[in-house]
Amino acid sequence: MTFVLYAQLDLDAEEDHLFEKYQLHDRVVYNSEAFLQHLQAADEHRAEIERAHELMQDTGHKDHDFLTNAATMAYNSVAAFGYNTLGKLDLQLTLQGLVDGIHIESQDLEEILGIEKYIHQSTVFLADYLNVAFTFAGREELDEH
Repeated sequence: MTFVLYAQLDLDAEEDHLFEKYQLHDRVVYNSEAFLQHLQAADEHRAEIERAHELMQDTGHKDHDFLTNAATMAYNSVAAFGYNTLGKLDLQLTLQGLVDGIHIESQDLEEILGIEKYIHQSTVFLADYLNVAFTFAGREELDEH
């Protein structure tokens, strides 16, 4: 059995203007577990690149160590890029995705319900954010406590 979730935020002209003005496009609503795993793997490879770079500086550029560390850096660069690319194939839902409209299919009802919860929370956040932005006139208020 496959469960389907479709969601789309419909912004009026003023909301859309504020959405653009405050650059809310990339606010993350939900990251799938697979996306997070790929992100973590890419981060681990970037850490290996940093370690190899530090070793290259500490070894006094011995030919063997230099070549080994350069090869390590090259391998980990390709691996990090690969994991970042794989992550792009997995689900990362942003506010822009909700404005554009999303269609998610899953055989895991719990995942669909979780995503639906995050979408609801993000719409509440966006509504609150836009309400403050509507009334904000660029003034500065200082409160003493």
